[in-house]
Amino acid sequence: MNRISATAFFCIATSASLACEGELPARLDPSDVFDGKSQAFYNLSNLQNDLRILFTVRSTFDETLEAVADFSGTLELTMARNTSIRKTFSLSAAQLVYARSYNTGTRVLTIDPGDSVVFGVNWNFISDAGLDLRLNYFRYTPDPACLAIGHPLCLPPGQDRKLANPEIIIIEGQLKTFHKVYMTKAGPAQFLLCQVDRYVPPNCCPPVLPNQCK
Repeated sequence: MNRISATAFFCIATSASLACEGELPARLDPSDVFDGKSQAFYNLSNLQNDLRILFTVRSTFDETLEAVADFSGTLELTMARNTSIRKTFSLSAAQLVYARSYNTGTRVLTIDPGDSVVFGVNWNFISDAGLDLRLNYFRYTPDPACLAIGHPLCLPPGQDRKLANPEIIIIEGQLKTFHKVYMTKAGPAQFLLCQVDRYVPPNCCPPVLPNQCK
């Protein structure tokens, strides 16, 4: 498999006196080197109650690319019911969760055709403005399958498990992977969330399944 190095692909001279010998291939449009996709997953366990968001950047170029990475970008979450409520995450190498070949010391990324790099963040439902959606936005109703009166050993009085009404979250992302490549964008995509106010062990109440939101 051919490899396009930092010098050949991005036309970077290897020294001050050396002119760039390679030209960008005529078939290459930098805006088409990568495509992006965002996904969200709701985590509910005894350790987590948050939203996991992944931003995947996949190479669409037909040869291997290699250069110093310039990871920088954002992920923005917007509540569809009230678009003034937002959460913005900055993306950098610190949020990188997968890359098949990335040297953290040199910051050189090698990416084959069809291969991906993945970034991830977790949202605790607090907005950029400091609004805790669990207290001031989500609309809860008691879960009839998990009431304190029916499970006194698991739930103290007045602490029924509550289910939030469905909420649509709009997810948009953008990421610069290499200095000479355009921003890779993803979205807007929609995620349907039915948040649960608390985790209750399955020996006490029926578990809330990931696909329970309808």
